[in-house]
Amino acid sequence: MKTSKTTCHVCSFIVKTIGYEEILTLCELCGTNLKDPKEEVHVLGTTIGKEGGGIRAYEVHVILTNKRILFTGDESYDGTVETLGWLFGGIIGGLIGGTVDEAKSKNTRQISVKFEDITSLDVEHSTKLLNRNAMVFTICDKEGNTYFFQLGKDEAGRWETAIRNRFTIEQH
Repeated sequence: MKTSKTTCHVCSFIVKTIGYEEILTLCELCGTNLKDPKEEVHVLGTTIGKEGGGIRAYEVHVILTNKRILFTGDESYDGTVETLGWLFGGIIGGLIGGTVDEAKSKNTRQISVKFEDITSLDVEHSTKLLNRNAMVFTICDKEGNTYFFQLGKDEAGRWETAIRNRFTIEQH
């Protein structure tokens, strides 16, 4: 059977298909239309550690498009298996633990917030002692959900401008 790979132009997720003649219509991870890349365009992307948009993972990917803000991350990965491996088995135990943990990455979560659903955006300096130069973004939507994520001072300015520009367009 013929195997093909399709890479999403928004989230860079690679979908492997076996035996399909046609290209997939939607990305399996983020739901982007793969047949029309101009419908949704990747604007900015970054990776943050630990937590973002309600997802707790080793890495959370934050993607800004012309339509929404997307958070993705593998919640099964928290480093616990590697830590135990290092404590009980040294280097080899840590490497085996890392391999086992990587193999079970089927808990990838995705949270999407459309600009048309955003009611407010607040950006303020972090109050944590070691992260004073970081900026905390707080997004609220029409359903009362709140999404937090933190960016470094250098990235924060670009992100705030891009989000506010798209948020303003959706309000008019």
